Formats: sequence, C-alpha cells, structure tokens
Amino acid sequence: MRTRAGSPFAEIKDAEAHVEKELLRIFERSHRRDQLVERHMDQTVGSGWIPLSLQFDKRVSAYHMPSKGPTKAVVALNLGCEGSALSSAPSINDAREKGVAFLAFSMVTREAAGGNTREQIAASVASNAWFNISTMSPLHQLYNTERIPTFLLPQSAAAAMTLDNLTHEGFARRMGERIDEIHFVVPFFDASGAGTIYPLEGGLGKRSLGEAYRQTRNGLWSLYANIKGGGELGTGFIDRWVTSDGFFSLARDPKTRMPTRKEGRALQLYARDVVKKLEGLPADHPLYQIPMTSWMSSADEASCPHSANYVAELLGADQRTDKLKHMNLKKRVSWIISDIEADLGVGETNKNLPPLTLNRRPEPTVEDIVRQTGGYDPDVLEAPIGPPRAVLAM
Repeated sequence: MRTRAGSPFAEIKDAEAHVEKELLRIFERSHRRDQLVERHMDQTVGSGWIPLSLQFDKRVSAYHMPSKGPTKAVVALNLGCEGSALSSAPSINDAREKGVAFLAFSMVTREAAGGNTREQIAASVASNAWFNISTMSPLHQLYNTERIPTFLLPQSAAAAMTLDNLTHEGFARRMGERIDEIHFVVPFFDASGAGTIYPLEGGLGKRSLGEAYRQTRNGLWSLYANIKGGGELGTGFIDRWVTSDGFFSLARDPKTRMPTRKEGRALQLYARDVVKKLEGLPADHPLYQIPMTSWMSSADEASCPHSANYVAELLGADQRTDKLKHMNLKKRVSWIISDIEADLGVGETNKNLPPLTLNRRPEPTVEDIVRQTGGYDPDVLEAPIGPPRAVLAM
C-alpha cells in the first residue's frame, strides 16, 4: 500500500510491536496468553495484515487485510467495545484467499480516552461516521466502493453507533450508494438481563410481573455499575445474576478483555437513546433501503437479545439467531462471510448457519407518501392534501 505525504492514513512502521501490544491487551486474562499471542501474530502480521494510523483520530485501531488475488468484494468491520479483528484472523484469511478484502477499525479504548466514557463514546461515533462514508477514509480511498460489492459488519456497541449515524438522512443516502448490505453482529442496544426498551407480551398480569422483574434487575445493575464501575463485565456476582440465568448461574469469567461496568452502563444509556431515534423515523427514511441482517445470540451475556430482536423488527432487518457467547466473533464472521460468498457466487452457503427469520420493511404511512411525492397523495384523489373533494362540493 502506498501513501503520499499528508495522506489521511498511513501504515504503522513497526507492525509487529503494534499488533503484539494489542494482542497482549486482548488476552491479558487468559492463562494461555503467550500461546494465543504467538499464534495470532503469525496469522495476522505473518499473513500480510497492515496496521494503519488514521489522521482523523490516531486513537482508533485500524487494519487493512488485502485479498489474495483480484478483489471481488470488500468487508468493513466496525468493532465494538474491546472488539478486535485480530481474534478472527482464521476466518478472515480464509475469505481473503477467495478474493475478499477487509478493513477493520475499533472504538476508542477507555485508556485512549483517559477513562472519560463520554469522550470515548463521542469520539467513537465520530470515527464511525468518518470511516464509513468519508471519501478520505481508507475504505473509500483504497477501493471503489461504488463498483466493488461492499459489506459493513458493525459489532456490539458499534451497531448502535452505526445506526445513530444512519438516522441522519444524508448519511443514510451516501451509505446506500456505497454499501450493498449491513450485517449487525450481536448488536448492543441494552444490557443483557436488564433490557427495558422492548415491549413485553402476554396478558396484563404477565406483563406486570415481567416489567417488575426487569426493572428490578435494571435498577440493581445501574446501582452496581455506578458503585463498582471499575470492574470488568462478567467478573462479579451481580454481573452474573443480571447477565445470566439467575443467582445460581455457573457462568464463568470471560477469558478475553471486556468493557468495564462503567462503560457498559454508559453504552446502555447511549444505545437506548439511539433506539428512541429509530422509533421516530418515518417509513420513507433512506435507512430502510439498505439491506440488513442482524446476527444475534439467545445466550448473549452482554447485550439483550430481546432488544436486538425489537430493533431488527423496527428496521425490517432479517435475523439469524445462534447460541454462542457475545465475544465469539470468529465463528460469526465465518458464517457471515459464507453468506456473502454464496451471494457473490464464489462459495457455498454454510449448512450450519443459524436459522433465518425474515422481517418486512416498515410500510409507508399517508404522511410518508405525501413527503415522498412533494405534497401529493396518489392514493387519496390524486390531489394536493386538503379537505376531501366531497366536502368542498357541499
């Protein structure tokens, strides 16, 4: 990759040191850390991965993984809190052999933001917008995304950030011109076990009990996250009760790096606001014109699967639901790549894909039709909106 002086991005010169540092951070809690780091160093830097420095925000970790041979498609990974493409190297390298190129960038880490979660989220949302649509980002500088099939994979908290940006009409239109499909990977819109944004089903009694139960868990989680905010998600007794099956859950501590409770709480409140924006969108919004699939987990210990399902229905996105844990990015990426390769005719669909649920796009309302036709409603007398002709004739 060649870059000129003043380029918006550049290759990091000491790639091995940069990648090793990030891998040590990701696997710092694993007893097999040294083995994992050595293996992933070989699969990433040893396989031609190029770490990038982004002038827009140098705190963002970014990688370019060019295809082996002619590029048939580009996949852009938008990674969530503590997410990293480095842990998905085998799946990515397999796809590169078939002509699929990858670009990946992550959120700003808590250390890079100085522990300020508000700054961490604001900077990550801004970098998400720049990476996905700016003509100066490596995605659009290195590839002609108007001609080459381009797919976006926002993971976890990055799903909420991507949708936050997509609620802006101009952003959504530009995305629709350059992105062929969006695959949301275990999207985070609320905390698992403490989600409150999705509607409850059943009779009045069942809904009342369900509301009391989830608000209790939500209140407990909120208090605990504020008091014990420095601890990582999934490492305490309250974490396990809120994000699993109850007090007697035998859930184990995660072996990879996770967000802190403070980060989890801040992202929960942020994502709820994003969902409120989505609920207020008109059905003629350009966001709905982009094909979307939501890859979710019924056993997610970090993000609420009920909330993810609710948002998928709001968007009219197709759904695939598995039973893997939240941070199992490698397996899900392999499934998504299989889906993409089958669409492109360069591979076969994986027979073990999670079952598919189809959702319909929101139907336009009368107001949407009026907006789309510049003040005319073709279904109501084909005339400018006003009192019905029968009323005027009286």
